[in-house]
Amino acid sequence: MLYTSLAHKAALPLVLAAATAIAATACGGGDGGSGRDATIWRALSFNMYMGFDRDVFAGEVDFGNQEELAAALQAAFDDFQKTDAAARIDGAAAEIAALEPDVVGLQEAVSLILTKGTPDPSDDAPLINYLGALLAAIDLHGGPDYQAFVAINNTFESTLTLFESQQPFRFEEANVILVHPDFSGTEVGALRYRTLLSIGNIPTDEGPRPYELVRGVQHVRAARNALTFELFNTHLEIAGEAGQAAPVQEAQAAELAQYVRSASAQAPGNPIVVLGDMNAVPGSTTHATLLAAGWLDTFAVAGTGSSATCCQQPDLTNETSLATARIDYVFSSANGASAPPELSRSLLAMVERTLRSDGQGRIWLSDHFGALAEYRLSR
Repeated sequence: MLYTSLAHKAALPLVLAAATAIAATACGGGDGGSGRDATIWRALSFNMYMGFDRDVFAGEVDFGNQEELAAALQAAFDDFQKTDAAARIDGAAAEIAALEPDVVGLQEAVSLILTKGTPDPSDDAPLINYLGALLAAIDLHGGPDYQAFVAINNTFESTLTLFESQQPFRFEEANVILVHPDFSGTEVGALRYRTLLSIGNIPTDEGPRPYELVRGVQHVRAARNALTFELFNTHLEIAGEAGQAAPVQEAQAAELAQYVRSASAQAPGNPIVVLGDMNAVPGSTTHATLLAAGWLDTFAVAGTGSSATCCQQPDLTNETSLATARIDYVFSSANGASAPPELSRSLLAMVERTLRSDGQGRIWLSDHFGALAEYRLSR
């Protein structure tokens, strides 16, 4: 689904309004991107971070108990407010505008939409819109007018205490691929993984059913002249501290490899780039599965500097980085291309803290750093 506009045009979401206001004070507005070296091609993977720890739900909340569920949702929203999404999104936009990557794979792009209960979804009011805020702020920081392709994973509806009253809402979490305007992007397909993690039961008219955390992979094609890339973006399940969900993650990795193999077979000669938060370190079974698919781990081959992409503390206020694990990746494969792009280097991105909206201290852009790969084009 191509992201084209806000769902509710009458009122800007709070995060969108705040992030664009921050960006507007930092610069004079965008010019659609600067002149750049067309022989360099950059791919960035970045987990935006929902702003709260989803473990507040896992194994601890009775989804059938409305009071308990409402309390957990309220706690998650309160935690989200502490992470200053407006400042984080503006900081991310500034870095993306400066780097001007050709493709960006985003994970955990969230929206919180106040629902009005009418048949017309345009009556709903988006309160939080990570993607809308990011695109607007990139423009205000002088970055390119990216094409955005959205694959919604999880949708959840309930109520929150907002503005001193109970408000019905819909929460959405998505993967997103951004494609630079120098390329023409086309949505090709998507896969919802068959193997998913259940975190409890929710009541339905037919009785309780497991609530599963949806994960999947999206596929977008980006073309410029005779050069075409097959782009894939995903977010695999967390294995857990004791590895209890490792079989789920490993099964998803196998599904990912099979999906990319099948899709790329339909486009021989087009280089493949797989972006994502794999939630798995080098040497793990998941990492081995992805390497066995014939993909190049760009950092393992051409990495420079620190490698750890995860994680910061949940409120993002730690002054020095706590990242110790490399779990975010850019993989690539020539896929039979006669003159494939030449990998030149891979490094971390999105590593600087940004000033909080109230000017009181700094905060990390996410609990993850971004993974960036640069290629030299031969045509």
